[in-house]
Amino acid sequence: CCPGSKSFCDLVKFSLGSVALGSMLVALVATIRVIIKLIQTAGRRAAGGKETKITKCLFACIQCLLAFVQKFLEFINRNGYIGIAIFGYDFCRAAQKCLALKMENAGRALTLMFICRFVLLLGKICSVVGACFLCKYLLGQDTTSADMPIHSSAAVYGCVAIFSYWITSVFLSVYDLTLDTIFLCFCEDQQRNNGRDRPYKSSAKLQKFMRENA
Repeated sequence: CCPGSKSFCDLVKFSLGSVALGSMLVALVATIRVIIKLIQTAGRRAAGGKETKITKCLFACIQCLLAFVQKFLEFINRNGYIGIAIFGYDFCRAAQKCLALKMENAGRALTLMFICRFVLLLGKICSVVGACFLCKYLLGQDTTSADMPIHSSAAVYGCVAIFSYWITSVFLSVYDLTLDTIFLCFCEDQQRNNGRDRPYKSSAKLQKFMRENA
């Protein structure tokens, strides 16, 4: 009756080490980035607030490389955690399995990524527009804000738009992860079964959607 609590208990019981490993990898790179930034700041202060173009370019390249590594590890973590939830493998094996499935279905993965990203972006835009219209309606009902200066109104709308976009992004990230999980389950189903002596587990609607769109 409560699948969320059972899943959390299974996570703590069987996969806590894998989750800790993935988190540690990302945290390690993030810590290195902070240390490099502190070193750059300390060097600038020691030089009297001045920094040569070569030094600035070197630190920028290091930060860019570390940012790329961090994004890549976050991508690995995403697939690793999905693989742990689906197959129950350890972190490395789960990430390898999910990446292999995506490589084998690269065309489908790219098509669905664009479709899902576009739909989720539309959801974020609709949320921001709706929040701004609601803010305008509430401000219109408030007689004390009728004579609000233009820059104050722009600041209010800007804050509303930023917060609504951020909240919607956090909320829709769950759907994004769910869509990725369903796609990997579909790919595994297509790999294991053939639709004849081993019938597909995925629904007929999902198979039709994948044939027509991916």
